[in-house]
Amino acid sequence: MVRATLGESSTSASVLCRSDKINWQARNKPTIYPKNFDLTDAERIGHPKQTNNGIYFGIRMGTVYGRLADIHNATFEYLRPQGGAEEPWRIGDFRGYNQAARITPIASELSTEIQCQAEQAFACRIVHNTNNNGGINLDEILTFMRQSGMDTFSLANAYPCLMLTRKGGTTHAVRALKCWDTRDVTPLYHNGAWHERYYIGMERGTLGDAAQLLPTTNGSWPLTVSVFLAGVLAGDHFDLHNWCLTNDGNPAWVLPQAIGLYDACGKSATYTVFDDSPSGGNESIWRVYVASLTQISTGIRFVINSNRNTSSTTYQLFVDVAGCGSNSKTFTMPQYSSTNLDFTWNELRMGPPAPAAGSTYNIRMQIHSMSGTSATTLWWEGQKTITIQ
Repeated sequence: MVRATLGESSTSASVLCRSDKINWQARNKPTIYPKNFDLTDAERIGHPKQTNNGIYFGIRMGTVYGRLADIHNATFEYLRPQGGAEEPWRIGDFRGYNQAARITPIASELSTEIQCQAEQAFACRIVHNTNNNGGINLDEILTFMRQSGMDTFSLANAYPCLMLTRKGGTTHAVRALKCWDTRDVTPLYHNGAWHERYYIGMERGTLGDAAQLLPTTNGSWPLTVSVFLAGVLAGDHFDLHNWCLTNDGNPAWVLPQAIGLYDACGKSATYTVFDDSPSGGNESIWRVYVASLTQISTGIRFVINSNRNTSSTTYQLFVDVAGCGSNSKTFTMPQYSSTNLDFTWNELRMGPPAPAAGSTYNIRMQIHSMSGTSATTLWWEGQKTITIQ
């Protein structure tokens, strides 16, 4: 059965237990341990003779020390058994083995949709604890680390961070992500609750020469994007509360247990403004949205979220309801918080009285920058169909 699962031709225990086809992300698999028979979970988690970051389920967690640029290469290493008295071949270690298992330090979906004009937006969902079909749970690993005194790094105190590098480039932009619930830089555990949704934005000019990292026209613009965890945000050379530039020659700076996940993204020609939360339980995919739309007793409320890094700026919100009417309002967007704008049924020619429950309307929205009293550059746009409650 083990031979068939791995796709090996040999029936030799030494070949099967050291096969390159073993999914090292699986919880149960042959690992280094001085025992002749099956391992317990406690034995599989840690090996006493390995003290360099420890071995957890046969995996050593990589740590980035030295160059921020190395974060893209942060990884995990599978330490296979060697055989002999110290690390014997134990076919029983395959009991519970899952060929399709995935490790769960960070599960992320990176948005490739950005706004038309000014800002490159990134979205990721940090999953700190999940049943992942036999994969290894980072919470469990870190709990063991703390209990054994092998490491002081705590998942609860970890800050999700992001590093961007243009394909083939040597300039990297690094920053801590903001928590979607607090709109601020916070660790995964904050104010008595675990947080999973983190985001950040970057505007042209924020980093001066780093504007080369951002697209200027529609089309492909590949970026390497690494999401990692950092226990410390400020050091001698950087403060990751803000965007920082680094390159391959920057001096050493410690990022404890930097765990990377990278992807490439490019500029999209369109950007969906409205909240597009997943349905059907698919919670691993979501996007940072510019504006959400909710029904209130007197009309419709737009919640406009800011992820700007610049000072407050004046904008105009234009709303058009198909078959009814349109209206606009001017507002000043705070630097980091959200803004509520309410339109009554009458202002949108949808009443009075309020439209009938169950009726549907297609609503189009645009946000323009303002120059004096005139709307100028289109900032965001989108549309959504709503059903009156």
